[in-house]
Amino acid sequence: ASDDLNNLLVVERNVEPIVDFIADSWNTSISQLVRPDSEPTTGAGAVKAGKKAKNKGEVLDKTGQMYGVYQRKIDSTSLIQLCKDISGSTQDAAVVFPDEILRDYFYVELAKEGIDLPLYTTSDVKGLEYPMVLPISPWSMNLEKINSHLPSSMNTLSEIEDYMQKSDSNINRKEIIKNIAKQRKRFANIIISRAENLLVVLNLDDESLSKEHKILDFKTPESFPQKEKMEINFS
Repeated sequence: ASDDLNNLLVVERNVEPIVDFIADSWNTSISQLVRPDSEPTTGAGAVKAGKKAKNKGEVLDKTGQMYGVYQRKIDSTSLIQLCKDISGSTQDAAVVFPDEILRDYFYVELAKEGIDLPLYTTSDVKGLEYPMVLPISPWSMNLEKINSHLPSSMNTLSEIEDYMQKSDSNINRKEIIKNIAKQRKRFANIIISRAENLLVVLNLDDESLSKEHKILDFKTPESFPQKEKMEINFS
């Protein structure tokens, strides 16, 4: 039984840095509201890279190919240009959004520029794998959507966490928010685990987005701020 459990925790499809990041995301992202009380021994928080995953990294090293986890801050204009570059390249890369609202907005913007590129959300990519994945702010959600469950408008995670800690806050609302946080953690992990070799997280930072498209950023994994920043060239 112990061997069976260990086999379930061993991941081979992603390179080792991505496997480690999947566990870190599960254990430390989104909010203290959904952080495990102790180090997980099962599930996404306990996954480890298998022999094939480690060997894959060694092969990519020898051939000089980039792999692992990187980050980049991006605004809407730069994201549209990046999508244009991907559409004109042979790179098998998936651009994945945290929800349909933001995805559909960028579909419209790409159409204005004559750019034909599939854009994805969590439900689109579940069960699929790509050599390269570019998640757009995966630890976030639509600001208006989460505020629809709150008694007043809140624009930051700290405001929401303060509300959750108040003893006089509505119990039903608190339960809804906690379930939303759990869902966002699951969705983020589905997205980042689609990357086999290269994961470049694009942090959408754009004040020009309209109110209906603005996002609330939850907490990123603890290891994320140290990830190297990457400028992507698809030419």
